[in-house]
Amino acid sequence: MNKLTKIAVAAGTAVVLIVGLIGSGVFGGPSDRVLIDQALTEAVAASREGRPGGVLEYLSKNFSVNEEQFGTRDIAKTIRDLKPNVELESREPLIAGESATITSPVRLSVSLPAMTYTINQVTLSFSKEESRKWLIFPAKQWRLTKVEIPAEVVEEVRGQFSGGM
Repeated sequence: MNKLTKIAVAAGTAVVLIVGLIGSGVFGGPSDRVLIDQALTEAVAASREGRPGGVLEYLSKNFSVNEEQFGTRDIAKTIRDLKPNVELESREPLIAGESATITSPVRLSVSLPAMTYTINQVTLSFSKEESRKWLIFPAKQWRLTKVEIPAEVVEEVRGQFSGGM
């Protein structure tokens, strides 16, 4: 095989691989329900272990809790310090195009101080946002954009953490 043939074979192979990767991203892959469930599973596991990076990659830049936005530094510190574990009773999303919601009772446990809360109704809102696969290929990823928790629960938790019980 001469040098020109080797270059042509290498270039052809690279083109086939790239087209295959792009095609599998566009035409194949898991369903939105599976992608949302994977994002939840991975983020909850990282949170439980106190790894903020594993959670932050699934949060939208506009993430908010009850309309209040938090910076990534605050979120990362909270995850490292409290190692929260979140258990959703139902993980079935209601998907509408590029957005999805899950409304479910939630059991929240934190490590320091060791406390567990059961919250009757929490709404998690997701959005399909632009991201990169392998740093170069454009892709869509489901990210958590908003969490809605009943106001009385938020006040109760704040009271416990500020010392007022």
